[in-house]
Amino acid sequence: MNLARIMIPKVSTVFLKENQSVRQGWEIMNRNGYTAIPVLDTDGKYIGTVSEGDFLKFIIAAGTLDTQNMESHRV
Repeated sequence: MNLARIMIPKVSTVFLKENQSVRQGWEIMNRNGYTAIPVLDTDGKYIGTVSEGDFLKFIIAAGTLDTQNMESHRV
């Protein structure tokens, strides 16, 4: 199997940077219709994946949907 034929180039992929806010991550994920998005460090290396469940756990722990609270926390 030729993986290059089924993989999407990084420039065409939606991803989050580790220093983006929770609010930004949530908006990017919703706008693109994904349920999980890779997170990259400042060098562009993969460090993990954030999912809808991660955002929901954050909202439950925070006890609010306040966008200012979401803006003050990083992915």
